[in-house]
Amino acid sequence: MLAAYYSPVTAQEISIELGVALPYLEDEIKLLVKRQYLVCKNGKYSANIPIFTVDCTKAIDGKLRELTESVAERFVAASDKFAKHFGGRFENENLMRWQKVLMCLHFSLIDTNNDLEKHYGELPGDGPYSLVNGGGGRGVVWGRNKETIVSDELPQGIQGIYNGCQSSGGRGKVIAMNFRQTLNAQHFEGRMTDPLVLAAEGRFEDLSDEWKNITANLGYVSGGKANFTVWSSEEYKALPQILRECTDLVSELNRKTAEIAATVTADLAPAHIRKTAEYVGALVYQFNSIENLVNALYDRGYLKPVGDREKPAICVVTK
Repeated sequence: MLAAYYSPVTAQEISIELGVALPYLEDEIKLLVKRQYLVCKNGKYSANIPIFTVDCTKAIDGKLRELTESVAERFVAASDKFAKHFGGRFENENLMRWQKVLMCLHFSLIDTNNDLEKHYGELPGDGPYSLVNGGGGRGVVWGRNKETIVSDELPQGIQGIYNGCQSSGGRGKVIAMNFRQTLNAQHFEGRMTDPLVLAAEGRFEDLSDEWKNITANLGYVSGGKANFTVWSSEEYKALPQILRECTDLVSELNRKTAEIAATVTADLAPAHIRKTAEYVGALVYQFNSIENLVNALYDRGYLKPVGDREKPAICVVTK
């Protein structure tokens, strides 16, 4: 597909480019055409989905680096009343800062929820985007040059975004983001929602024996009490205004990140998929703003490593 990205090529030219005999490629080419990842016209094949090439990725990352550093600097310097109102409930300033960042990211995702369709339209309902999961699905498809994949031993970036997992019965919700920097202490999964909401409500004894052991062993409960931040519904409703300045900075970063990625991806894509490439660029990079900001704040020392039993980037909002 990379060989057929910038200009149409014959199957024989693909064979020569890859150094693989044509008979060994024919089945793969047929499959890609069937999925419409490749299209064939006049005996020549063209890639039909955006590919993040090395040049594309480097261009996006270069532009985002300066932007992220600027926003991180302004985030650290911003003043709000979060510490005044809620600082006393945290064991240390680092946990308070992680929770502040988490909630700013949470509210920013809500603020920017409709941005993608507003600025880039809707995902095409035909072609490869209607054939995901073997056909009949709908989703975004893109490629990435293998040279851009980082083979570091450490897990990279965000390991999960849970921006409001509702418990059964609507008693509460969990907000959590698993970052590389906090995996030593926290790795929330959706199945943990109900047990953690029960613990937040002070109903640890209502948990099954299995979940009592799990939550205690993982450090989410200590001495029968929640070992993570719990917000009442009243406090949660007050937080957007308290955190408005910092949340606006995150939203600014989110929007500009999507804009940069969309523009660069479209500029470096073949003309026939340029519009789709713009959408895909914005979508794929929309969460990078979160990851990049946390990395920048961590590198600056504003956010620090956490203890193995601390729960920095998770909370429960009770009914």
